Amino acid sequence: MIGLKFEIENKYDTFLGKIFKNIDFKNSFWKIENEEVLIEKGKDFFEKRIYSDSEFKEKTMQKKYYPIFLTLQLYSQNGKTSKINNYNDYLNSDCVLILYIIDNIFVEIYSKNKNYLKYIKQNAINNKYINIQDIENEHDFSLYY
Repeated sequence: MIGLKFEIENKYDTFLGKIFKNIDFKNSFWKIENEEVLIEKGKDFFEKRIYSDSEFKEKTMQKKYYPIFLTLQLYSQNGKTSKINNYNDYLNSDCVLILYIIDNIFVEIYSKNKNYLKYIKQNAINNKYINIQDIENEHDFSLYY
């Protein structure tokens, strides 16, 4: 398994906090690549492009938001960020995990760490997300920009 895909509800919620619940990403940082994630009154949820793991967890677990689209990348603390255009770029990058949210509800996550995928899948089941599917083939790698 190289990734997962599933559907979340079309509403304001703490989706990222729920998807990544109980996963230890310490000594990592998050890069917001492309996004339109809103809080009430149409304001942007993310104010910057790079978050430490603790900043990211605090932000995504406390306030509800509405993800229209999002490309989110996880890097180890010393990782070098890069533009990822395809699966080969992803494999050759320092990016450990990449998440896409498309059209408000469709989530795809790829990770080089299989344990992360196991926890994410269990979190998706626990949150009653629908159409949970393993992604087994690199040709299924999506690139939503």
